[in-house]
Amino acid sequence: MGARAFPSGCGLTVLIYKQTTQIVSDNLTSCLAPFVSAAMSSTIGFLAWGHYNNFVASRSAQRTGGSSLALEYAYNCYDNVDRTIFRTVTNGTLVRGGTTYTAAAYDIVDTPNCGTS
Repeated sequence: MGARAFPSGCGLTVLIYKQTTQIVSDNLTSCLAPFVSAAMSSTIGFLAWGHYNNFVASRSAQRTGGSSLALEYAYNCYDNVDRTIFRTVTNGTLVRGGTTYTAAAYDIVDTPNCGTS
């Protein structure tokens, strides 16, 4: 059997926002009960030519044991002039009781004054 959706009591939260001259991707995997391991992989891309496949930053994180895993990283704006729509997409996995669970989430921010090269 393949991977399953995150179990009850666990979640993947994804938020993207502009802070001064950066676009920040803030991600959290959390569970009410401990997990054996957890991992997240995340990218920030911007909308151009009808798609978000213009990646400007990415990061991943993993943890053995515990009940939460945080991942925060940022893209430094190329200029403070252009209006750009950014999207962060994060994929998460966790293992509990010998079963692997997966989740994916995204968030979008439409921001002025943050250009790309």
